[in-house]
Amino acid sequence: MCSARRRHLAAVVAVTTVLALVAGACRSTTPGEVGAPPVTVANNQGGAGGDPSRAGSVPGSTPGSVPGSVPGTRPGASPTIEWASCGGRAECGSIVVPLDWTRPDGPTISLAVARQPARDRAHRVGSLFLNPGGPGASGVDFVKVVSVGDEVQDRFDLVSWDPRGVGQSAPVDCDTTAAAYRALDWSPDNPAEATQLDDAARSIADLCARRDGDRLTHLGTDDTARDLDALRAAVGDEQLSYLGYSYGTYIGERYAALFPTHVRAMVLDGVVDPSQDLEQLLLGQTDALEKQIDAMFRTCGGRPGCPVPDPAAAYDRLAAQAETAPLGTGSNAVGPTALAFAAVSSSYDESLGPLFIQALADAAEGDTSTLHAIADQYFTSGAYSSYLAVLCTDNPHPLGAADYTRFAEAAARRSPRFGAAIANEVRPCAFWAAPVTGTPGPVRATGSAPILVVGNKGDVATPFGDAEKVAADLDHGVLLTYDGKGHTSYGKNDCVDRAVDEYLLALTPPDAATVCR
Repeated sequence: MCSARRRHLAAVVAVTTVLALVAGACRSTTPGEVGAPPVTVANNQGGAGGDPSRAGSVPGSTPGSVPGSVPGTRPGASPTIEWASCGGRAECGSIVVPLDWTRPDGPTISLAVARQPARDRAHRVGSLFLNPGGPGASGVDFVKVVSVGDEVQDRFDLVSWDPRGVGQSAPVDCDTTAAAYRALDWSPDNPAEATQLDDAARSIADLCARRDGDRLTHLGTDDTARDLDALRAAVGDEQLSYLGYSYGTYIGERYAALFPTHVRAMVLDGVVDPSQDLEQLLLGQTDALEKQIDAMFRTCGGRPGCPVPDPAAAYDRLAAQAETAPLGTGSNAVGPTALAFAAVSSSYDESLGPLFIQALADAAEGDTSTLHAIADQYFTSGAYSSYLAVLCTDNPHPLGAADYTRFAEAAARRSPRFGAAIANEVRPCAFWAAPVTGTPGPVRATGSAPILVVGNKGDVATPFGDAEKVAADLDHGVLLTYDGKGHTSYGKNDCVDRAVDEYLLALTPPDAATVCR
């Protein structure tokens, strides 16, 4: 998935980790994993993040303009971030924001921020904010390893942050039972398994309520979008330049809805449709996954070099075995849920497809190490409780065991192999203590600059139809189509890369009919 010149997503780095694991050379920490190095905040003012007088003449830059305060923060709050070196070219800092943006004088939380300063300071445009997706992935970790087009890196400070509830930004801390929950069968076959699943899901929701109940209501994406506007002001930019991947597109959409005139440039890559509730979102993913995995099985099956004659049959045999006992032993054991999510994980990048089918062949011979690694890269790409905290707050969803079971059964009918597992990944939402604060609906962003919507025709996690709809809903949406496979597009294709880079630098979006192949 990674091109030779850039890595652009927490999930991409995790995929690289899987391949390294198979080769026996795993990194110890990847973006999105718990246990990353702590942010260090010092008292010196570093770099030129608060010095827009050094901005270049690219359209949209505003030399000499520094906001006097961070909107929504307490009187007297610092409008700048104090940066300190935190490894390599990266600089780290923090900003204090209200826990509840409707009560700016109430309790506050601290957000961890990091940046790679622009390499060409004389022609610096400003800051390019990035979000790697998730929800639950660390932007602080991400920005330390991300690379983009050369000129974009030259002329922008690359900035990201740990969204509230994630990483080092007042993290939600109820992941202790997540591993036990993943060990259960998310496609229950009898009442006992169904009861066990409900009990475990309720236990996770109850633990999050006990540990973080006072904050769960304030972890939705609208809160994060307001945080992003405070960060924009804190680095001295009058308008926001933004590149969001996957769930990061939803942050961008909500930002554009709340602050349309603050948008200088916005790229949404791997687009989430804000009109969908949780059922619609997951059922769309289920349909796309079923189609792509079926095509992958058919493409390989019967061809010279395919590790198994019939990959679909090989998968089904292993799934039947996993229902009675885990495949493999010890740390490489693979149960029904891990097997399903190895397939899900492999759909995020087409280069993992052959590896996944080889892993099925290996598992049939007793070696489950690769199959386990592919599944694990999905489960470790972000903090599970942070993921739940956002999804359960943003999206209307079924409440209670009976209603959620109805939904999971509907997903299973659409995809007997994967549907129930996809639905039940977030079954704790059925018992979530905090109310839903998000309201699904199209984003118009009236008054914004053109917003570039990048859709990948082979994207399973964020199906292409969602990109088409979001681009049409936006008052100034421009759709860029990549006729490819895998999740997201930037960094995979030179045509996409050129179009995105030119738009970010010169504010010139591609023609809406552009299709990159």
